[in-house]
Amino acid sequence: MTLPIRQSELNAVGFTGYFPALDYRQRKEVAAMTLNRVGRRQDAFLLEINNVNAVRGITYVADTTPLRAGR
Repeated sequence: MTLPIRQSELNAVGFTGYFPALDYRQRKEVAAMTLNRVGRRQDAFLLEINNVNAVRGITYVADTTPLRAGR
């Protein structure tokens, strides 16, 4: 299972960090929060119930540049 997390989605919720640099637990938490906020609730639910395939399948997609803090 592949679960893409797009930079544009991270930007939409105001995430200003570098997603690939996060550890396993942080990636799962940020991904679940982001997916819930952008309306991908089924994908977020799989992360929240700790579905192993969903958590392993988190894939970062750099479709735009990251936001910078203070913008």
